This record gives sequence, C-alpha cells and structure tokens, in this order.
Amino acid sequence: MDSLKELEHAISTVSQESTGTDKEVLISIDVEAAAIGRTHSHSDRKPCWVAVVDSEGKELLNLVIQVPNMVSPLTKVTGLTREDIEKGVPLDEALKRVHSLLIGLGNNVTLVGQRIDGDISWMQLKKGVHYAKVVELSEEFRTYNERFNDYTYYSLAKEVYGVFGHLMHDDRNHNPLEDAQFSMKLYVECVSNPQKLKMAKNLLRQMSYRKEFPRVLMAGNQERNIDGCCGWGFDPKKCLCGAPTLRGT
Repeated sequence: MDSLKELEHAISTVSQESTGTDKEVLISIDVEAAAIGRTHSHSDRKPCWVAVVDSEGKELLNLVIQVPNMVSPLTKVTGLTREDIEKGVPLDEALKRVHSLLIGLGNNVTLVGQRIDGDISWMQLKKGVHYAKVVELSEEFRTYNERFNDYTYYSLAKEVYGVFGHLMHDDRNHNPLEDAQFSMKLYVECVSNPQKLKMAKNLLRQMSYRKEFPRVLMAGNQERNIDGCCGWGFDPKKCLCGAPTLRGT
C-alpha cells in the first residue's frame, strides 16, 4: 500500500468497523532493520521495511524505507538488497504515515507483535498517542522450565509452527507483512482464548523437549553474522562484537 489515498481508505475502513472511540482496535506491526554499524545493538540498526495489518490480517501499510549510511542491508535476514532500500521512502515519510494511520484509528489501539518493543522504538511510537497497550507474544507463549528454574522463549516462527504447523521463512528471508499477519493470527486464534493458549504452550514445551522443531528454525543452524555484522544479540556465547546482550530487553 503506497498511495496516500489508499492509506486514508484503510483508516476509514478500520475506523468504521470500530464504532465508538472506546472499542479496542487490534493492529499488528512488524519492522525489519538494516545495519548502520557492526554490533548487534539496536543503535546499530535502522528500520528498512515496515508492515501494518488489522485484526483480519489485512494489509494497511507496507513500506520499504531508505537507510542512510548503511553498512549492510542484511539481505539474508531482511530480504532486501541495497538497491531495494535505496528505492524506499525516507524515514520521516514512513514515520508520518505510520503515525497518521495509528492516530486515525482512535484512542484504543492495541499493538500485537513478537518483541514488539523494538518495532515501537524504531517507529518512534508513544503510548497514549499512537497506541493504548501492547500484546507481547513472546511473553504470552513462554513456558516454565522446571529443570533450570527459568523460562523458555520461542521465536515467532516456532510459535507459528507449533500452533499452525506452518513453516515460516524456511530458507527464505523474513517478510514483515507475513510476520505481522501471523502475529495477529496467533493472537486472534490462540492467545485470546485461555484454553487454547494453555494447550499451545504445553505443545511448544513438548516439542522443545523432544527436539521436534525443524532444523531450519533452530538458532544454531541460522546464519547470524552477515557482512561482518554481529547478529547474536540473544546468545552471548556466540556474540563476536562484545556489545551487551539483548536478553531481557
């Protein structure tokens, strides 16, 4: 969705479906980021692609974003080449369109996503202005590990595979539109139903214990260091850049 007219139509359509300013409006947003530095720190990444969908998974916004001073497009992760990103819209324009979309949906927007704090930060969203609350899927699906007395967290791809049996990405790159659509599907069809969520978490726990996830979804089998840029922010043992771990952030 690229034109201002299409954006205005999307806002109008979703707003009409939400009668009254107090009705919750579910929105999923996902952002891919290119590297402007070599470490895995958020400060060494800038948004290069953003997608927004409604509660039915319908695309409301899908924009590639220019990244000045880019070190690497991280193509194996983002799916975008340097040329793709150079043809995108300026960040200021992308932010304006995302902000306008969310503000136009009223004052009770709930953002749904996986590690959505990063998306909120990259899109410079403010609680009480652009959204009212968030649903963090990684927290919803985490399972308790009695052996180590801590929690096991799952990637979006593992959650989707466990709940729906669908293999996201496979050997392909990430796609923020697909990620946003499946994030919303997980919420609507699973997280919003406590009984289904409990069953899903039990299944994820069992699949993890029995090592039933496809090899392509296992972090150890994924290429994370790309073009000299460290991608092991959540695994200090494999980190090459020495930046603080992203665990717990």
